[in-house]
Amino acid sequence: MARLPKVTVCGTGAIARATAADLSLSGAEVTLFELPTQADNLVPFLEKGGIEILPGSTSFSGRTGLARLSNITSNPEEAVDVDVIMVAGRAQWHLDVLDSLLPHLKGGQTIVFNTGYWGSLRVGQRVKGSGLWDTVTLVETTITPYLSKKGEDLGEHRASVYILFCKRMSRIAAFPGNRTGTACLPLRQLYPKFEFEEMATVLDTHLAGSGNPSLHIPLTIPIAGFMFDRYRGLHFYGEATEQGERLVDAFDQERLNIARALGCKKLETTRESLKSRYGYTGESLAAALRKSRSADSFIRFQSDFLQFEDACFAYVPFVHLGEQIGVPTPATRSMLEVFGIMMGKNYWDLGVGLKELGFEGLSAAQIAEYVQEGSVR
Repeated sequence: MARLPKVTVCGTGAIARATAADLSLSGAEVTLFELPTQADNLVPFLEKGGIEILPGSTSFSGRTGLARLSNITSNPEEAVDVDVIMVAGRAQWHLDVLDSLLPHLKGGQTIVFNTGYWGSLRVGQRVKGSGLWDTVTLVETTITPYLSKKGEDLGEHRASVYILFCKRMSRIAAFPGNRTGTACLPLRQLYPKFEFEEMATVLDTHLAGSGNPSLHIPLTIPIAGFMFDRYRGLHFYGEATEQGERLVDAFDQERLNIARALGCKKLETTRESLKSRYGYTGESLAAALRKSRSADSFIRFQSDFLQFEDACFAYVPFVHLGEQIGVPTPATRSMLEVFGIMMGKNYWDLGVGLKELGFEGLSAAQIAEYVQEGSVR
């Protein structure tokens, strides 16, 4: 049996735990890495010697119980002697993780941003400046393979995770796009039961394909008072409304208009993605979500952590990108303005600009060339 790629999983949240534990139980050598400034987060895992997948969980390995990891560390030098580095933390931590690991990279690694949020583009210039551009492959996916919860949120110990279910597939692309085929090989070895749909470039994972940004903010706006003020949490997808569905459709239309202008081919609505990735069907998007496996998942909302990621790392660059290439985005802009007022935040100041993505001043054709080749002639 061929050796599985060695993996480092960055982060200690629910997705990072599910990823590290399930891959370990599948037979991979797995290191759990946390930023040195967040080293205290590792204490429960060090005490237990690994991560427990709680009984009743669904996993790709088909196993639950204690996954003993090869290493648990906040030392970046120990974390980079692997084949694949999975950045499983939130988008706002992507640059911090890369900056911590980059001085110690020796080349040859595939760095995967799960979920993408333009992570490869945001760190691309840093990798180019390191001299490792030709040997380090940057990859983004549309979604993570797992829907999971931290054990402590269920009254269990802090070194555990409950995996509600494993998703079916995700779009995947490398930056630059001409490396996508090579980038998929180690991931397919690690996840033989998960379908990675290779796309031409990261434009196809972010714009042509549907992901988190298509759902979180549109569904939140009609029920935000219940989520953040009255109940501080609810069965989020089980509360999907027709009004939220209309906002999803409006966002989809603008997202796909930008994708068409940039030459993307495999255009996908949110309804289509829910069917292909999760198997969710129904007479409407709201109905499909209300009867889905996600509907019974209670999410605590002490802050807008889910929506902050979408607002700053998807909506803000979407609007700026539309402006630059001449595609109107009134619905997306309006949702961002309204949600910002509701949450008391100026997402325009907090969000990612086109300069950070390498898109500033480029035409649609030049953007397409940049994501495919890594540079513009």
